[in-house]
Amino acid sequence: MSGIFKFGPHTIPAGQIFLKTTHCFGLVNLKPILPRLGDFLNNDDIYDEITRNTSNLLDETEDGTLIAPPKGVDNEERRARSEEDMAKEAARLTLLLQQS
Repeated sequence: MSGIFKFGPHTIPAGQIFLKTTHCFGLVNLKPILPRLGDFLNNDDIYDEITRNTSNLLDETEDGTLIAPPKGVDNEERRARSEEDMAKEAARLTLLLQQS
């Protein structure tokens, strides 16, 4: 793929794009969040956890209005990957998508 792509205010080099269609493109992440101990291997397992913690999802203000807790960055200290690493991942994903 040739050219440069825009993603909001960010310029994405073509080497970091692994899929391009008429209406969208797929790009690799600069700071991906990797799976870690405690993540759910089976997606259905998360529903029990959500049910157990539903009362913690919303707080009530004095006037009875429900507010969601503020969202934060999972880990602001994650290091950005090199352009070379991202280009390698994009090439690998491109091949996988072409095979399917």
